[in-house]
Amino acid sequence: MHTVGWDWGGQTHSVTVLDAQSAKAARWTLPHTEAGITSTLRRLADYGDPAELRVAIETSKGLGSVRAIKRTG
Repeated sequence: MHTVGWDWGGQTHSVTVLDAQSAKAARWTLPHTEAGITSTLRRLADYGDPAELRVAIETSKGLGSVRAIKRTG
């Protein structure tokens, strides 16, 4: 199973995907837009069902973290 680290910024975000051995499988940045989020969810599907991936979000506040938490239940 892959693990995702998501550094949530104000204008852009950084996403890192680690494989089961904690080796970096992918890393990219995305804009803080609906298109950026949608594109990232599509990319994450390459590593498993995005709703099932383990995700660590680094942020202190904001709509993005609220949306992600609500999305996972």
